[in-house]
Amino acid sequence: MSPQFLTMKRMRIPAVLVAAILILSASCRQGRTGSEVLLTDQQSVPAVRAIHFGKNQPVSWTVKHLGDPGNLPVRPFSLEKLPSKPFDVGGERPLDSTAAAKPLDLRAFPESAFDLEKVPASALRFKSVALPPPAKVKAMSPKGRTGSFRGMIQFGTDEGLAGSTIISTCQDRYGLLWIGTEKGVSIYDGENIESFLLGTSRDNTVTCIYEDKAGTIWIGDYNGGIYVFDRTARLLKKIAGDVPAASVILSASEDAQGRIWFVRAGKEVVIVDPKNRVVRRLSKKNGLKHDVVGQVSVDPSDRVWICSEDGTNVIDLRRRMLMNIDLPGEEYIYAVRNDDGALWLGTSAGKVYHTDRARIHALPLPQRFGDFITTFTKTRNGELWTGDTNGNIFVYSPSRRTVEQISVGTAVSILGLTEDRQGQVWVSLAGQGGGYVVKRQEGKAGNFSRAEGLTDNNVWELLEDTRGMIWMGTYSGIDIYDPHAKKIRHLGMEQGLSQLRSTKIVQIGDEIWVGGSGSTLDIMDMKKGTLRTLGKPNELNITSVACLLLDSKGRIWIGTYDGKVRVIDRASGTVRHLSADLPGSLAFIQEDAAGFFWISSRDKGVYLMEPGLQRMRHIDTTGGLVGDNASGWMEDDERNVWLTSEDGLQRIDAARKLSVVLGTANGLPKKESYSIARRGKLIYVGTVDGLAVVGPVPPEETKSPWPIRVYKKSQGLSHLDFNQGALMFTRGGQLYAGVEQSLLVMEEPPADTTVPAPQISQLDILGKPVFFLPPAPAGDERLRDTVRKAGSDSVIMAKELFDARLKPFREQGISWKNVGGPFNMPGELVLPYDQNYLAFHFTGMQLSNSDNVRYRYILEGIDQVWSQPAAQEVSDSYRDLPPGHYTFKVSAKGFNNTWSAPAIFNFTITPPWWETWWAYVFYALALAALIFALIVYRSRALKRENRLLEEKIANRTRQLKESLDELNSTQSQLIQSAKMASLGELTAGIAHEIQNPLNFVNNFSEVSRELLTELQEEIDAGNMDDVKAIAGNLDQNLGKIHHHGKRADRIVKSMLQHSRSSTGNKEPTDINALADEYLRLSYHGLRAKDKTFNAEMLTDLDPSLPKTNIISQDVGRVLLNLFNNAFQATQERAKNNGTGYKPLVEVKTWQREDGIFISVKDNGNGIPASIREKIFQPFFTTKPSGEGTGLGLSLSYDVIVKLHGGSIEADSQEGASTVFLIRLPISH
Repeated sequence: MSPQFLTMKRMRIPAVLVAAILILSASCRQGRTGSEVLLTDQQSVPAVRAIHFGKNQPVSWTVKHLGDPGNLPVRPFSLEKLPSKPFDVGGERPLDSTAAAKPLDLRAFPESAFDLEKVPASALRFKSVALPPPAKVKAMSPKGRTGSFRGMIQFGTDEGLAGSTIISTCQDRYGLLWIGTEKGVSIYDGENIESFLLGTSRDNTVTCIYEDKAGTIWIGDYNGGIYVFDRTARLLKKIAGDVPAASVILSASEDAQGRIWFVRAGKEVVIVDPKNRVVRRLSKKNGLKHDVVGQVSVDPSDRVWICSEDGTNVIDLRRRMLMNIDLPGEEYIYAVRNDDGALWLGTSAGKVYHTDRARIHALPLPQRFGDFITTFTKTRNGELWTGDTNGNIFVYSPSRRTVEQISVGTAVSILGLTEDRQGQVWVSLAGQGGGYVVKRQEGKAGNFSRAEGLTDNNVWELLEDTRGMIWMGTYSGIDIYDPHAKKIRHLGMEQGLSQLRSTKIVQIGDEIWVGGSGSTLDIMDMKKGTLRTLGKPNELNITSVACLLLDSKGRIWIGTYDGKVRVIDRASGTVRHLSADLPGSLAFIQEDAAGFFWISSRDKGVYLMEPGLQRMRHIDTTGGLVGDNASGWMEDDERNVWLTSEDGLQRIDAARKLSVVLGTANGLPKKESYSIARRGKLIYVGTVDGLAVVGPVPPEETKSPWPIRVYKKSQGLSHLDFNQGALMFTRGGQLYAGVEQSLLVMEEPPADTTVPAPQISQLDILGKPVFFLPPAPAGDERLRDTVRKAGSDSVIMAKELFDARLKPFREQGISWKNVGGPFNMPGELVLPYDQNYLAFHFTGMQLSNSDNVRYRYILEGIDQVWSQPAAQEVSDSYRDLPPGHYTFKVSAKGFNNTWSAPAIFNFTITPPWWETWWAYVFYALALAALIFALIVYRSRALKRENRLLEEKIANRTRQLKESLDELNSTQSQLIQSAKMASLGELTAGIAHEIQNPLNFVNNFSEVSRELLTELQEEIDAGNMDDVKAIAGNLDQNLGKIHHHGKRADRIVKSMLQHSRSSTGNKEPTDINALADEYLRLSYHGLRAKDKTFNAEMLTDLDPSLPKTNIISQDVGRVLLNLFNNAFQATQERAKNNGTGYKPLVEVKTWQREDGIFISVKDNGNGIPASIREKIFQPFFTTKPSGEGTGLGLSLSYDVIVKLHGGSIEADSQEGASTVFLIRLPISH
C-alpha cells in the first residue's frame, strides 16, 4: 500500500449550537443489526401445472404378411473377427490373486553409532527479499479434454498459473494450495492465484514445497536453494551458504525436534534447525553410508529414511544409530512417505513396502506398480496412489481389492501427488509435463474420440448387451467396446451392415437389431453367428429409422423421420402399418408400466396409444406440455413419466393429470435437454450445456427446490452438448453418453459432503487494496536482518522496511493488534472516520468445482438482510459508513448446494474528535456553564424589569379597560347600524307592502260612501229589500277595510321588531310565514330602488313544518340578509348578461330527523372559489366601499350556529348559482 492511498479527509469545526444538536442526536442514534439467519437459496420451486390429454381417437392399421425373419438371406457374422484395436475407458480392475511376501526384519540390517550433534554445524543465516503486496489474477476453472484418463483435468497457464508445469505442490493448514512451477511459486485459493519469483531463472524452478508443524512454508529450487516464506511480513528468506552445483532439492521432512531435513539430489542432506539457528550438511563424507539420490522422510519412531542407489540410510535419532538397508538384487528404495503412522516405501522395481517399528512388509499385489516408483500418497478414503518415471499413476484400493491405472499421456516422471481437502489429487511432473488434477468426487469423467480409437465422434445410440459389450451407433457404423478385453471393434458396411449411419440399436434375445438412415434393418444373431437384412421393397415401406422399441409382448416398433409407425410381430409373421402417418419426425416410441405407448412427434407433441392399439390420444402445449418437441423419455419407480425437450424438463403424473416443469430458474444449466437416464433416485439429464443430476426429489408437501447438480468442463467434461437419446447406465453403474464430438464415460458420482470454508481475503479502503503487516514489537529479531527489495540490489534494514510500510497507517490513524489467517487479515482493526469507504474480498477455499461456488454476505450494522447468492467474490462497496462497531460475514456454498458457516471479520470506525465521548462531555460542561451564566444574568435582569413591568401592567390594564369599553360600544353601534341599514333597505319594500292595504281601505271607503247615498235614497223610497242588500254590501266592505288595516298593522309591528334590539327570548314561530314575509319585503325593497329589476320567486314551503322555538327577530334578519344577497346577485348578473338571462330566487323548507332546513338558492354569478372560505369572517365584503359593512353573513353565522345550535353552509358554482343551507334544531 503506497503512502498516497489514504488522502481523503473531512474537517468540520463545530459551533456550540451544533454541539448541542450532536449531543441530542447521539443520544437517539441506534445501530442497525442485520439478520443472523442464513437465507435459503434463491433457486425456484418447480412449477406445477395441470395436463390434459385430448379425446381418444380410433386408430386403424394395415396388416401385411412379413414372414419369418429367420428365413431371410443369411451371411456369416463373428464379433471376434471384426477389425479391432486397443481401447480402454479406464476404471478399476479387480485383483485376481494375492502375492505372498515375507517381511524383512529391520533388526537384521547392520547398524553403527551415529550422533547428529557431531555433524559440523554453521550458523543459520538468511538473505531476505521483501516481496511486494500480493498481485492476484482471477483463476479460470480447469477443464477436461478428450484423451485424458478418467477424471483428469488440465491446470496450467490458461487457468492462471505462472508456469506451464506443476513441479511441486503442498496444501497448507488454511487450505491454500502452493504450486511450484518453472516460473516460481503460485498460491491458489479457489478464486485467485498469486505468484512470485524466487530469483534467477534457474532458481525459479521450484522443486519442493513443504509446510512444517509450526505452519512455516519451506521452498526448495532446482539449483539447491532453500527458502523460508514469512507469511505475515511477506519476506522470502533464502538460507545463506555454499550450494553444490546441480543439486536439486527433491524432498523435505520434519523430525520430532522441529528440524527440517532436505535432500539435495546426488549431493547431501541439509538439516535446518530453526530453534537453535544452525544448519548441518550430511553426506557420505561425514557419516552416511551411501550418496543421496532419492527422497527423505521421518517415520513415527523418529527414524530418518534417506534413499540412494546403493542402499537406504536409516538414522534412528532416539537410539543414535545409523542403519543400512540393502534390498535383494538391483532393487533400491527411492520414494518414502509418512502417512497415518506408517512409512511407505517405493522401489526402483515398482514394488511398494510399508514399515512398522521392526519390519518392512511388501504390499501383497500380484503386479508391479509401474517401472520405477518416484512418489506416492495415501488418500483419506484409504487408497494408495503411486507415480512412476513413465507418467503412470496407479491407484490401489485395499477395501475394494481393485487397482486403477491413470496416465498423464507423456513419458515424464511423476514427482509428487498431493490430495487436497476436496479429494482431488494434484500431480507434480518433471520437465515440461504440464499441469494435471485428478478428480475423484465427480464420477471420474473421461472423454474419448477418434484419437483414442473411436471410428466416429458422433455417438447417437448406446446399448449394453447381455454380455456386457457396449454398442455405439455412429454416423460411420457401429463401434463395439469390450470392457474385459480392453478392445474396440468396428462394424461397418464393409463388415455387412446395409447402411453407414446406424443410430438405432435394440437387443432381442440373442439378436441385435440395427436401424439408421436406410430403409432396412440389420439383424445380428450373436448365438448363431449370422447377419440378416430385413427390408425388401414393400416389406416395411420406410425410408429411415428414427426410433426402435422392443415392447413387453416381444413386438418390434419402428418409427421413422417422416412419421411412419410399423409394428413387427414375429410370432404371427406380420407387420402392422399405421394407416395415417403421424405429423413430423418421430423422436421416440416408449412403453410405460401400464402398457401405454408414448410416441413423440417432433414439434407436434406426444401421442399416447392404448395397450390394445385401437385408440390414441394427443397432448401438446395447449394441453400442458412444456414443449412440443419432446426428445427423451423415462419412467421412474412411481410411474411418473419424464420428458426432455428444448423447452425444459417435465415430469408427468398421468394418473393425477399433473406435471412438474424444470428450467434454468430451477437449476438446469439450460432449458434445452435431449437425453435422460435414471440411477436409483437420481435422474440424469443431458442438456445443451452440460449434465444435470436431479434428485432425490423432495416430498411434494415440503414445497422445496429440487436438488440439481450440474457437471461441466470443470468437472472433467470436454464437451457439453449432449446428443439426443444417447445416455445410459451400464449394469455396473458406469454412465455412457454421446456428447457433441466425444464419448463421455463416468462413474455414478458419490454423495458430495464437501462444504466450503470461506475466508475473507482482502480489504479495500477508498477503492484500493490494503495489505496489513504485523505491528512488529521492538524485540522482534526480524528487525535486525537486512532485506533486499524485490527487483533491486539495494539492501536496507528490516526495521526501515517495516517502518516505511507501516508509516501510512500510522499517519492516517489506522491501527490493529495482529494479523492472521492465510491472507494476513488484521485483528481488532480500528479505522478513523474518514477511511469509511470499504469493500471486502473473499474466497470459498474450494479448489474443486470453484465455478459452482456462490457467496452471500452481510455487514451487520448496515445491512438488514443477507445479499443474494452470487458468484462474485467481492462485496458491493460500502460508502460513508458512520462511526460504530461492525461485523462482516460471508458464507459460501459449493457443488452440493450446502451453505457453510460464515467467515467473520470485526472492525471499528471511530468518530472524529468532535464526536467522541470526551468531546460530548466537554460540550455538555460548556453548555451547562453557559446556561448557568445565562440564568444568573437573566435572573438579575428580571428582578430589575419586574418592577417596571408591574407598573406598565397596571397602566396598560387601565388603558385596555377603556379600549374594551369603547370597542363594545362601537360594536353595538355597528350592529345597530347594520340593522338600520337593512331597515333602510326595507323602507321602500315596507312602503310598498303598506301601500297595498291602504289602497284597499281607500277604495272600499269610497264605495261605502256611494252605497250610503244609495241607502238613503232607498230608505226614502221605502224599498226595504234594497236597503237590506245595500246594508249587507256595506258590512262586507267594512270587513275588508278591517282586514287590510290589520295587515298594515302587522307590517308596521314587524318593522318595529326588526329595528329594536333582540330580547334573546325564543318563542314558537312559523318558519314558512317568516320566510315568505321577508322574501317579499326584500324583493320589493330592491325593486323600489331599481324599477327595471324583475325576478322570479319560487317557494317550496313544507306545510307540515311545526312551529319551532327561535328568536324570530334574529332569524328574520338572517333570512333578510340572505334574500338581499340573492336578489343583488341576480341583479348584478342581469346587468351583465342582458335580456337572455332570467333572475330566479328559490326558497325551500323541509324537515328531517336532525332539524328544519331552509334553502335559499339564486342563479346569480356565484361565489369565487378563492373567497369562499372567507364569507363568514367579520368585516369581509366584496361590495364597493360604503355599500356594505361585511357583518351580514358573520352575524348570520353567529345567530344560527351560536344562538340556535344549528348550521349554515354555502355551496356555489362560479358563474351559475349559489345555495345557502340553514339547519335549525327542532325545539317545541
